[in-house]
Amino acid sequence: MYEGHLPNGEGVQKHSAGEIYPVIIIHYGDGSARWVDQRRGLASPKQVQVGNAVSIHEAAQAYMEVRHAPLAPSFRKLLARNYQEFLQEFVR
Repeated sequence: MYEGHLPNGEGVQKHSAGEIYPVIIIHYGDGSARWVDQRRGLASPKQVQVGNAVSIHEAAQAYMEVRHAPLAPSFRKLLARNYQEFLQEFVR
């Protein structure tokens, strides 16, 4: 069913956006993953499970747990540093 585009002028259709849009999940070749919220300038640290890879679902769930929570200033600083690390890795 056609639901139209998101209201902010982007070309993304509502049915394609998903619950965490526009957050991206990066899944690294070493099995680690992180979420990145470019609009807020925040990112999680690379999450690694001992002996197993972090799934994309687990990274998305980690974002869902903090997206509406009030963030302590120290935690916000950590997420902002992680975002700067992401920028150094991928934006050149």
